Amino acid sequence: MPARLILLLAAAIAAAACTAPEPRAAGEPAAVDTLTIVERWSKRFDTADSPADFDDARLFRGQVVAAESSTHRVRAFDASTGDERWVQGKKGEGPGEYVGISQLLPFSTDLLAVVDRSVGRITLLRPDGSLDRVIAGERTAGDLTNVCSTQDGSLLAVKPPRFDVVRIDSAPQARTLYRLQWPNPTYNESMLLQQGLFANSHEGTCVIFQPRGDYFFAVDGDSLPPLDRMLRYVTPYPAQRIDRSKRFPTASPAGIAAAWAAVQGDSAFVMRWGDVEADRGLVDVYLLSTGRRVAVFRLPRDVYQFDVHGNTLLTLRLTEEGSVLTVYDR
Repeated sequence: MPARLILLLAAAIAAAACTAPEPRAAGEPAAVDTLTIVERWSKRFDTADSPADFDDARLFRGQVVAAESSTHRVRAFDASTGDERWVQGKKGEGPGEYVGISQLLPFSTDLLAVVDRSVGRITLLRPDGSLDRVIAGERTAGDLTNVCSTQDGSLLAVKPPRFDVVRIDSAPQARTLYRLQWPNPTYNESMLLQQGLFANSHEGTCVIFQPRGDYFFAVDGDSLPPLDRMLRYVTPYPAQRIDRSKRFPTASPAGIAAAWAAVQGDSAFVMRWGDVEADRGLVDVYLLSTGRRVAVFRLPRDVYQFDVHGNTLLTLRLTEEGSVLTVYDR
């Protein structure tokens, strides 16, 4: 199972004190735009003749690039046609080799970063799949499951188990900026609730969203934003009970509030998850400047991840037999 999915789906069951959800922010419009997306192409990798189980997939320079940790390969497809363009990578710790790929992300305007969390290393590829350089050493040591590229050319990472946000640049070691904290204090008592993930981004705008909880925010500078300025999901997360009887407090009923998120311009796209089956696959579009929800659209309910760049939307679905990549126009 992909590394970030394991982190996102870690279980916790308990019972104790209860915290009521806070009310939604005022000014939420009664109606929002319903967007239409149109399928451009879809490729199945869950058949006997073309099996693949991708851990991550991103839009990059007119291509769909997908990484498969089990085969240690990165594969690129034409975003317009779905035709395969190149395949790169093999098992190993040398240049262009991987042990455990966990994430892909654009780095600056022309490079793609391949995060290998198993060895604490980031490989930078050119658009044709050729090797540019490798970022390694003390600055990338530790868990690199979740990384975002900034406008100034540095990288930010959220590192468990304490969910510290660190900056990776030309310095010999990563610099810790702050620890994730949320306005609802209950969310800061349990590692399960405290977790934050970076939304997929292409323009150096790093947005941290809470997979279990109510909040998201755009990273601005090296400090945690004021808690009263964090943005809220339109669908409230259920009240949580915290069991403090063990070494690590656990939360119940837990569950997932936001399965995935992406950023495009001033908009954050957040895919819902939860106990209501009809909500699954709904993507709410929020303005980062105000937090207002301005649009909604639906993806297939088995979408695991998605990416947005310009008018193109990419989804990664996981079936029991393999993966499905689909590109949409929006």
